[in-house]
Amino acid sequence: MPNIFPFFTVVFITLLVIGLLYFFAINKVINLLKNNHPLKYEKLGKPSLFLNNSIQNGLNLVRFIFTSDDLNDVELTKYKTVARYTLIANLLIFLPFFVYINVRVLFKI
Repeated sequence: MPNIFPFFTVVFITLLVIGLLYFFAINKVINLLKNNHPLKYEKLGKPSLFLNNSIQNGLNLVRFIFTSDDLNDVELTKYKTVARYTLIANLLIFLPFFVYINVRVLFKI
């Protein structure tokens, strides 16, 4: 049975870095909404990183970063794009790795 610890370490560090970039970008999106677009911020349910989090607020925020808006804010659009791509990258790395690890455990490979 080959040792997967080095592979696991590389994937974990990659996911950690991309995750931190996502949290930075989504925090900037939330702050820009709160400060520059309070009506949109309230419409999204006043999302935050940790407080006032509900499933609906999280879904509203993710839906917001995946859709275009009419706010005409270049900086907001830039951070929405970073958040969108880092979220997609995290999912594209995590899900196959999760399946790979579970297949190894299930079939004792």
